[in-house]
Amino acid sequence: MTARIRTSVLGATLLVGSLGLTACAGAGRPGTVAEVNGTTISAKALAKTTEQIRLIDPKVTESATLAWMILTPFVNAKVAEKQAWLPDEEYNARLEQIPGATDLTKGVLQANTSVAYLAAADKEDILDQLAKASVQVDPRFGSFDPDRAAFVMKTPNWIVPPAAPTGPAAPAQ
Repeated sequence: MTARIRTSVLGATLLVGSLGLTACAGAGRPGTVAEVNGTTISAKALAKTTEQIRLIDPKVTESATLAWMILTPFVNAKVAEKQAWLPDEEYNARLEQIPGATDLTKGVLQANTSVAYLAAADKEDILDQLAKASVQVDPRFGSFDPDRAAFVMKTPNWIVPPAAPTGPAAPAQ
């Protein structure tokens, strides 16, 4: 069974307009890709978690994994508070495909699986928490685009796209 990590569903639900992402150049420390309320997410942890999640979803990107790493403590705290979920067949089946999964990978899988069990009001509460959170992301991940529920790279304003052709090409002679 191949399970896709649900990035866009939760991303669209929880992140639209809620993460005040700011460029942090690795939160000022080499090897740091993000900082959430003072908790550092290292490049090494991101790489390892992405590598492990790719065992169940080969197409997952570092940006999608990073978004889940940012969301995980908020989602898992709300799920625990509401006692909304216990490890189920889906979670266990996904976890079995990741030998030696780190605690961080397990947490991300828990958040990704359990968020579906939260009520709309609980998701709104998570949005409120995220809006108040201090979240800085390394600019190499770009910024969050709510239309695509992903981090995207913005083209710097000094890069001008090539002009489109204006008329039919002249026949070769």
